[in-house]
Amino acid sequence: MKRFFLHLRPKKISEEAIKLNITFGLGGILTYLFIIELITGIILMFYYTPSIEKSYFDVKKITYIIPYGYLVRNIHRICGELMIIVAFFHMLRIVLQEAYDTKFRKRNWIYGVFLFLLIFPLNFTGYLLPFDTVSYWGATVVLNVISEIPFIGNFLRILISGSNVIDENVLIRFYVYHIVILPIIFSLLASFHFYYVRISNGVKVKKLNNKVDIFYLFKKELIAVLFITIIILVASKKFYSAPISQYALNSNIPEIIKAPWYFLNLQFLLKFFSSNIIILFVLSYLILLIFYPKVKSKILFLILHFFIISLIFLFR
Repeated sequence: MKRFFLHLRPKKISEEAIKLNITFGLGGILTYLFIIELITGIILMFYYTPSIEKSYFDVKKITYIIPYGYLVRNIHRICGELMIIVAFFHMLRIVLQEAYDTKFRKRNWIYGVFLFLLIFPLNFTGYLLPFDTVSYWGATVVLNVISEIPFIGNFLRILISGSNVIDENVLIRFYVYHIVILPIIFSLLASFHFYYVRISNGVKVKKLNNKVDIFYLFKKELIAVLFITIIILVASKKFYSAPISQYALNSNIPEIIKAPWYFLNLQFLLKFFSSNIIILFVLSYLILLIFYPKVKSKILFLILHFFIISLIFLFR
């Protein structure tokens, strides 16, 4: 085990590279959040059945009956959404520092972009699982947006959900995506991402000063893990509660139907532009993000634009 963990990083590391103002520990925080997601997700699986008749009531039982079930569910929900925010700032840090100056770093940037994009379906597939009113209609909005894609929209919707309506087939598919397929893909991509960080001699620094033993970094990371764990526990206990509304099939259509907050930007743009324009904009955004990372100002504009619109639409 000692050799395995030591292999992930060099025996010695630049003192400059472990300063908080260089990386802010965002990559490590993101990894730790994913580990928490795996642990809490496995716990929740013991009490959840992907069935239209049982899923909603299983989530209610987890929230109100099972000891500390609400806490595990809160942690799972808040960490999943925090992954989006932390990954965003992690990419923003890379762009600001232009940390893709070598062949391996450029390749690693592409892996990082795909990891960032993968966090969205990871959250979205879990979003439907409570099968309450909010998740049901939120998922409906997103799937309807997908079906608006020219030429292949309906095909993609059927491929993703397996149905034109949200039924048990969709619920089971999303459950499999959420607990098996997407976590495996994410783990594989993260492994390549870590590998390229390793062969690139760690993070980019302006100067190679004194080197410190890797165990010094492990100690700092352990302190950070304890600190982050305390924050998440307090937030999940006192300040955050994973929502659960009425049973989806026994309630009326809500007056305001919203997609999950991380897709509100697309829902907002659809109010003013056709679906063809939105798809063209998203494709341009992805091509620019993946293949032209040096166009710093454009990337920052697009990323900030997407997220600011989401927040504005969220609090309308």
